[in-house]
Amino acid sequence: MYDRASGSLRIFSILKIMREIGYEVTFIAVNPELEETYRPILEELGIENYVVRQFKSGDTFDVGAFSRFIYEKNFNFALIEFWNLAKGWIRLLRSLKKELLIIVDSVKCLFHKGDKRGSTRER
Repeated sequence: MYDRASGSLRIFSILKIMREIGYEVTFIAVNPELEETYRPILEELGIENYVVRQFKSGDTFDVGAFSRFIYEKNFNFALIEFWNLAKGWIRLLRSLKKELLIIVDSVKCLFHKGDKRGSTRER
């Protein structure tokens, strides 16, 4: 999270600012590794927290449960931190809510001068 990498600090700051200007914010972590550490910090800011595993049935991602969650929350937009995650989530989110504005944070995307193609770096 914000004390481990600059990209995470960027996302944390965006979430914090969004709360400060009055948005309801929900954070869904793909990696549950540090949930115990950061959940209380986000909750203190008024940010709801979920982990992708909460939408699983056994080892399988439960699209139905996730669909109900998206529908009930009535999100206006989704902010995805990494391009490699976005590839998998955009199609699903778009199928659940066509009007959802999807923003992919490009902090890890590199564009080369004179080259219209981008590339990403894995950690």
